[in-house]
Amino acid sequence: MPAINRVDFYMIPGNDNQARLHFACKLTHKAWSLNNSVYLFSKNKPESQQLDNMLWQLDQGSFLPHGMKDDGFADQHPVLIGEDADPGKGFDLFINLTDQMPVAVECNQRVAEILHQADDCLTPGRARYKQYKTICQHNHCELNFHELGQT
Repeated sequence: MPAINRVDFYMIPGNDNQARLHFACKLTHKAWSLNNSVYLFSKNKPESQQLDNMLWQLDQGSFLPHGMKDDGFADQHPVLIGEDADPGKGFDLFINLTDQMPVAVECNQRVAEILHQADDCLTPGRARYKQYKTICQHNHCELNFHELGQT
């Protein structure tokens, strides 16, 4: 089982949740292309379905095998999308798109938090940053912040 060694916060310009989801899909594709397992933790079923659709359409020239956590084939997908804060196993990359702190976050090798600049995203993001700071100090792992420019 992976053990946490890195947490990255990514700040997307503006307050567009679509841009945030698109960045999550690009990050997922990059991680999967490096043979990493990925879990996309989404807010709700509609957002999970939106991520599923976006991953199918991300790159017309490639195939990114993925599925929903509750589709009955979760063990067969290297990339899972779900609304469960504790997906039941560790991943190489856990992408949090919710306002919640993931359960058993230390079981994942790397965690990515993707924020935009609206207060309803930033305020809970700041609270999670403080929690991750404590977790990273305890586990001797990196905590990084990346402010992304306009895309």
